[in-house]
Amino acid sequence: MKHQRTIKKEISFSGIGIHNGYENIVKLFPKGDDYGIKFQKEESKELLELHTKYVNNTNRSTSIKKNNFEISTVEHILSSIYALGIDNVLIQIFGDEIPIYDGSSKIFTEKILKNGIKKLKSLKNKLKIKRIEVVKFEKSTYYIMPDSELKIEVILNYNNIISETSYLREISKYKDEISSARTFCMLSDIIKMDKANLIKGGNIDNAIVFNDIKLSEKDLNYLKKRFSINPKIDNFKIVNNKKLRFKNEPARHKLLDLIGDLSFLNKTLKGRIIAVKPSHKTNIKLVNHLLEKHENS
Repeated sequence: MKHQRTIKKEISFSGIGIHNGYENIVKLFPKGDDYGIKFQKEESKELLELHTKYVNNTNRSTSIKKNNFEISTVEHILSSIYALGIDNVLIQIFGDEIPIYDGSSKIFTEKILKNGIKKLKSLKNKLKIKRIEVVKFEKSTYYIMPDSELKIEVILNYNNIISETSYLREISKYKDEISSARTFCMLSDIIKMDKANLIKGGNIDNAIVFNDIKLSEKDLNYLKKRFSINPKIDNFKIVNNKKLRFKNEPARHKLLDLIGDLSFLNKTLKGRIIAVKPSHKTNIKLVNHLLEKHENS
């Protein structure tokens, strides 16, 4: 793809936010050359441009804020937009969070493709990785190197509960290989977050939950009541009886998240990335590193 792209016509999404538990409506509008990706709160005149300086929270998701305008969980819709090569679009939101759906970007990807994508006149803005580097941020390590196209590999290791790798060697295969990979978490985190009212929209249909703890009778009863599930007490099992869509679905979802965070480059990336234990926080640090250290072309 050499030329900039936008969507052919307006697209609407609606659904529950994972954190607030409320219905949110999101509309995408086609825009012309060099408009970029911008967010709009309802019909406000103030727009929030896609830029790392507006990232205000990376704890388990990526959220952005400008003045009093804040949007949570933007990474899944941005992952679809970036992977499909869309450079110019206005994202209007009625609410304060992007719908979680099934915890993947499948619905966003399919609806955008069904709507159609339009080629524009201007050439894409590109960023090429010029040299091999090993970049470390906290517990994450990124191996970056030159390549003619964007290629990504993700390596995970969660306390020996999840240890796997995923690859995306052709961005054109994003829909089939990555977009349907769902978010995941550990049962110990679910209990803490739910009791702190941080996942009001959480249910057994929008995440894969792995059991990493021995459940007390109290916690077992709490989970049965809150989520209508009967989790096994055995460690390292998927507690919500979900069948994995891929053997390495958690690693594929981390790759999905990384693509969403790479959208903050506002440029088409040419290069190969091997990400070991990536997080939203360190993904954004990688974006800033790439913008600072690698030449545009």
